[in-house]
Amino acid sequence: MRALGVLLLAVTPAAAQPSPLAPIGGPAVRKGVHDKYPTEAISKFVDGIIADKAGAYGEAIRAYEDAIKISELANAYYNIADVERRIDQPKRAIKAYKKYLELAPGAPDKAAVEKLIRDLEAAPQLVTFDGEEPGAIIFVDGKLIGPSPVTTRLPLGMHAADRVTWSTLSNDKLELRGGGPEHRRMTYTRQGQLGNVVLTTGPGWNVGGSWTDKVDGRTWHMPGRNELAPGRYETMPWNDRRACGKLAFDVAPGDHITYVYVDAGPRTPEGCQPLVVKVQKLAKSVFP
Repeated sequence: MRALGVLLLAVTPAAAQPSPLAPIGGPAVRKGVHDKYPTEAISKFVDGIIADKAGAYGEAIRAYEDAIKISELANAYYNIADVERRIDQPKRAIKAYKKYLELAPGAPDKAAVEKLIRDLEAAPQLVTFDGEEPGAIIFVDGKLIGPSPVTTRLPLGMHAADRVTWSTLSNDKLELRGGGPEHRRMTYTRQGQLGNVVLTTGPGWNVGGSWTDKVDGRTWHMPGRNELAPGRYETMPWNDRRACGKLAFDVAPGDHITYVYVDAGPRTPEGCQPLVVKVQKLAKSVFP
């Protein structure tokens, strides 16, 4: 049986609003009108630029779309893409950038736009975490992100989030597949809420609930809170062999919360998963 690895460590934004974080690709890069555009299309195009500069992003997109209805303008598609990029709508931005290149295959900025498309396809997704209980902090994949509410960018794929207060815990698993901003409103679960030790799981250990240890008869909650005195603890989760060893960690004395994050690697040929445990002490000063 493999040894258990232990490491001890001391909301959707509105669609027509700019990202609270720096947008992928930097600030606005707008294209101007062309003297070959029809007069009616130029008027709508200019309306789009004015609205964009005023921060009316939805109005700007509609104005550019009105210009396109009059005449299919490559620069209007580019400016739509630029707005969508800045309000964190990468899929829509990519679609508009590709239409721009289709209409302007010889554009001098073709290489730069193609690179921007690749950057948007691989871009981390914008996620906002919040909830009702005051005084909360947010962890993502076992890492403290900041006080709730918080907005961050996360790589595409599976993640685990925790919203922790001095007395509650909310746990959420999410899969990011790209696209617009995500808003995760986290509500605490009542099971196992009382306790100074938070046991929570990462995306690699997608098992949750309660179990009673066969050796000492203690009932454990994971994800959940557990009341534990200072000392060393070892338990086999759910009393089976899905884990390649016991869950083991220490609870230090003092007035704090012990945050125990449990993740696991791929299943081994023996049929179990090696656990990695990260333990952090959360003093009252950490909470807002």
